Amino acid sequence: MRLTAAAIALASCATAFADSEYSSSLRLQDSAEEVVQASVDVTPYGQPGQWWWTVGGGAGASLNKGDASAAAFVGASNFLAEDFELSLDLTVWYLGEDHTNGDDAVALNFNPKFRWHFVHEEKHTFFAEAGVGMLIATEESPEGGSEFNFTPQAGVGATFELSEGPERMIVGVNWRHISNANTFGSDRNPGRDDIFVYAGVTFPF
Repeated sequence: MRLTAAAIALASCATAFADSEYSSSLRLQDSAEEVVQASVDVTPYGQPGQWWWTVGGGAGASLNKGDASAAAFVGASNFLAEDFELSLDLTVWYLGEDHTNGDDAVALNFNPKFRWHFVHEEKHTFFAEAGVGMLIATEESPEGGSEFNFTPQAGVGATFELSEGPERMIVGVNWRHISNANTFGSDRNPGRDDIFVYAGVTFPF
């Protein structure tokens, strides 16, 4: 009788253990399905609804004289319509001055811009971009101007899919102008024009 009771108890424990293992397996399977579903839920690049981060940097050279620039930036963007993107960039600049009495400057630049991805293939896009931002520098930029300036820009670039995932590489080249639009008078508005080349990584959030 005792043997029978012990056998029943062992059988009950084995059944409970099996049920526990089965439940754990189901939970792991559900978690894996949730991860897959989350990746599937990312809106395809170029379609409205998904926000994207971009981080990167670049360097430039002035068209006016021997000035140079370097920058690091972070941006958030969203497609307002198919292949038409609004990007909000925050950039930290190093602005080198080749002027005899000029001082190099560090600047913070907020720059909204629009991108039109006029070519959109499965693994890459080509775009044109344009925008106008505001810049605050630690020194007059360029020399004889002001610490506050506007920063219109226009250029072209491309994005490339990375590892068959939603992440993409972005590269571009553009013209960037720095001046205060006569905010402090025409005698304090020397302009600066740079050709700027940049690269970064874009990913969804």
